[in-house]
Amino acid sequence: MIFLFNWSEGTDIASSKKLRKLEKDLEKPEVAILAATKLLELEGNRGFLIIQKIFKKLPTPSQVQVIKAFCYKKDTRGIQIFLEYFPKTKLPKELRRELNLALVRFSYRKEIPAFLKNIAVDKRRPLFLRELALDTLYRMDPFVSIGSYVEILDKLPPSLFRRASSYLSDISGHSFTTPQEWRKWWAKNKKRSQLDWLRDVNAKLREKIQKQDQQIYYWWRRYLQSIQVNNTSQYVQELIYAIEHSSNSAIVNHALIKISNLVEIPAEKEKALLRALVQFLYRPALDSEVQLSAVVAISTVALNSTSDSKAEVISLLLSLFKSHKNIKVRILACQTLAKLKSPRALPSFLAVLSDPKAHPDLVKEVIRNLSYFQEKKDNTILRVLLKRIESLISQNSPPPNSELISLAVEKLSELPYHNPAVLEKSRKILHLLLSQKNMKIRYFVANSLEKIGDISSLSPLLKSIDGSDNGARRMAITAITSIVERKQRQIPPALRKRILLHLLEKFQQTRFHSTLKPAIHALVYKEVSLLRLVVQAFWPYLLSNSSAAASAQYARWLQQLILQVLQKKSPPPPPSDDEQKCLHALVHCYLILGQISEAKKVLRSMASSGSLSKNVLHQFDLALCLLSKGEIQEAQKIVRKLSIRSAVEYKHFCLYLKLLQNRSSKEAKELFYFFLKTLPSPWREKLKKDFAYP
Repeated sequence: MIFLFNWSEGTDIASSKKLRKLEKDLEKPEVAILAATKLLELEGNRGFLIIQKIFKKLPTPSQVQVIKAFCYKKDTRGIQIFLEYFPKTKLPKELRRELNLALVRFSYRKEIPAFLKNIAVDKRRPLFLRELALDTLYRMDPFVSIGSYVEILDKLPPSLFRRASSYLSDISGHSFTTPQEWRKWWAKNKKRSQLDWLRDVNAKLREKIQKQDQQIYYWWRRYLQSIQVNNTSQYVQELIYAIEHSSNSAIVNHALIKISNLVEIPAEKEKALLRALVQFLYRPALDSEVQLSAVVAISTVALNSTSDSKAEVISLLLSLFKSHKNIKVRILACQTLAKLKSPRALPSFLAVLSDPKAHPDLVKEVIRNLSYFQEKKDNTILRVLLKRIESLISQNSPPPNSELISLAVEKLSELPYHNPAVLEKSRKILHLLLSQKNMKIRYFVANSLEKIGDISSLSPLLKSIDGSDNGARRMAITAITSIVERKQRQIPPALRKRILLHLLEKFQQTRFHSTLKPAIHALVYKEVSLLRLVVQAFWPYLLSNSSAAASAQYARWLQQLILQVLQKKSPPPPPSDDEQKCLHALVHCYLILGQISEAKKVLRSMASSGSLSKNVLHQFDLALCLLSKGEIQEAQKIVRKLSIRSAVEYKHFCLYLKLLQNRSSKEAKELFYFFLKTLPSPWREKLKKDFAYP
């Protein structure tokens, strides 16, 4: 893949200075491809003409890179440049190979085969260039190649005729000596169906399937495509034959890819296909990447198999998993065995998990795939996994072990616990791991503790919230929320209050409000005393942001929480002190949200229960109610009386004055001077600082 970078943001690349720099860069192989690409991106033919002018002066490595640039830009003009300006000597091998590849890449364009035919028959061209044209045609699509060769045979000199005739023989499987014979054969065969023609040619070329010949690969692939849809059995048979008899790397790789993509395998071909793949896998001196492709193909056959051959595949995969030298092959075998869910594989998996000398990558893959197996009542899998975690902890957790531990802990949350002793051991290990420095470990520990859902995990999880890693803190809060929701009635009141106070403290220090709110909601449950703690913690947010969207958000959430806890009772008993504080906050929430009628309802219900006169704060709420409705004069009377007695705190007077400023600046100014006369002297000084009236 070619990576391109912006040459210069916001500047004119067509400037003469930059063009000169690009010309110089073409001489440097390491940046030639970038320079050529930039030149080809210029408007018109300016960049193309620059490359055309200096190409023959460039060093060979730079010429190769320029050819690649033309290929990347899909610009066939470059091909003509190269063939026009080459010297009349043989090309360097590296440049010849790259040019050949470039021409083949463009073979789908009609002008390229025509261009090559013209070069091959042009007597003015050097011989090596005409040979290059014939060689390139040979590597193209067989139908294009034959048609092109037959058309130009009688125009070629004897040496080139023999070369083209030899290529035709390789492609078609026939040996003719004159252009007339080739044209006669072509006239008959080009009208035949492609399938019939391909079948005949493929049969003739079977004996050559071992040759490292690109054209044989092209013919074989075309035939394979023609039978893939209509004849699945024959298609699979061709793949088997290629695996068994071919040493052509292109054919073998293509066959393995096609086997890996099989969706349905005929039952009568399963055993033969598996046998061919097994024999192929144990060929001597097989490339490691080809080994991987073979194992992937075996895995595909195994997963799609419906016959008794599956048992043979499992035995083979187990053998590969236990002892193959290539670790990637062992990992692939591990993945396939897990997907097959064979109980025969579990002992081998647990043996690797128990072995401290096992390859770390293989251990990781085993852990990832443990959930495919059914856990027994004695929790065999969990016992071995916990033992491995203990051994990793004892090694002081260097970085590789940390990754293994986090993976193993993640798997603990996916496996079922049947044995109480195993559950208790797992919980102790997880509590111990909460003190680990690695954030990923703490994250998955919190997740596992959430799935276990035991009350004893609440205190360790609460301590882990004090860490500095955001992800682990969020997961710990989520775990606490989940456990509290499931074990509401089993949590001791003292523990519930301690957790709530700690979370409320964190609420003021962190930005995780969306994570903390559900936890606070779950902890309060139906306890009015805990609700009052929440109201006290949230009160500053309501006062300091009374006109902001954030304040409305807090008010809406707090309103829902209060209404849930203070459920209506018939007849309603007189509210306690805690309930009065909460109702006072509820009225304030209604006011912030603009729900004046709801606020008045609460105030009336409190008045009917005889609690409104006991608490002057509710008179202040009534004043806010009237102010929100626009009844400023009535509200002013209440606030003036309260200020004379200094009945409420300074922050309440300050809040009212701010709200009044939004309604009437004149009234606010008058009330400000009234406060300066009636409020205590310390409050007057604060008032002067907070409100800059002259």
